[in-house]
Amino acid sequence: MPQSRKSQISLIDTPPFLIYSLLKQQFMDNLLLGDLIQLNADDEQHIHGDLIVNKFFYIVLLFLVSSIFQSCGRDANAVTVSPEIEYEILHESDHNEYGDYTSKAAIVIDSQIAYEKELVLRTSDLTTDVNFNEESILLIDMGVRGTGGPSINLISLVDNGDHIVATIELNVTPGALQWVTNPYKFIKIKSTKEILFVEQLSTDS
Repeated sequence: MPQSRKSQISLIDTPPFLIYSLLKQQFMDNLLLGDLIQLNADDEQHIHGDLIVNKFFYIVLLFLVSSIFQSCGRDANAVTVSPEIEYEILHESDHNEYGDYTSKAAIVIDSQIAYEKELVLRTSDLTTDVNFNEESILLIDMGVRGTGGPSINLISLVDNGDHIVATIELNVTPGALQWVTNPYKFIKIKSTKEILFVEQLSTDS
């Protein structure tokens, strides 16, 4: 009777996807071989034990290779998300209360004196409680605009470890009415880290 010959698979320097394919094919070949051997009653006792070992071996290998592929897929799709910082808008308006318009700016206020100085240039609002040992104020000012449409907004505050990235959106869509505006916001954040400002323009379509 012809002797069955086991194919040898070398795993050295073989791409993972090829290893998986070869192992899967080898496993299916062994299953088919087992079905054929069962038809030869005289040889069944001789190879039965070896066949069971082979099946178990390839099942384990297929499981391990499949697990590796799934793990690699998860790692490839993993995204590290930077935490967002809590914030609160303390004061905001589309115009300067006194008509003494201010220039475009994005600054960090880190003291009560600086807070009062910047606020009084824009409004008669009273200051709110801020613990400058643990908190800061971001002042974003769009400067003078010739219509009522433009606005300035804080899009995100992302903590990057030793600093925070503040993304500011300037909507420059002109309004229908022609009057002078000066949009600004005072924003309190729960951090005293260095702030890097990133500006982006937008328009209403």
